[in-house]
Amino acid sequence: MPLHSHTTSLELSVALRDAGWPQEESTFYWVNFQNTRSTPLKLAWRLVRAEESHAFTVAATEELGRKLEEMVGGTEWVESIASPLASEILMGLPDGYMTYRIGSSWFIRTNEEKVPVAVAMDTPQNALGKLWLFMKKEALI
Repeated sequence: MPLHSHTTSLELSVALRDAGWPQEESTFYWVNFQNTRSTPLKLAWRLVRAEESHAFTVAATEELGRKLEEMVGGTEWVESIASPLASEILMGLPDGYMTYRIGSSWFIRTNEEKVPVAVAMDTPQNALGKLWLFMKKEALI
């Protein structure tokens, strides 16, 4: 299973960041690199797992970017965005929310109500991310 199938999409990760999702201590990050060998300069996003041995701060993200620059060559780190797992988003929501699947779509519901409270999404983490964004916008969290 591809790594990106476990985390929020790049687009949703950007929306989460812009709405105030914490950027420290995430398990995965979308890391943006600029290819310095091409003209015009091209940007490329890669999903990277944070080191498990320490909290992953913005400074550590920059250090990882520099290490990858050395390994790949011809690239320059531009920025990093946290890409949370479903479990990380659940910890940021009030208790009682769960995901369930109907066909190829994922929904969210509370333990008390059997009705979906979020739109159908392609993955549980994207459905939870959309719910987090809605609750943040409505000042529910």
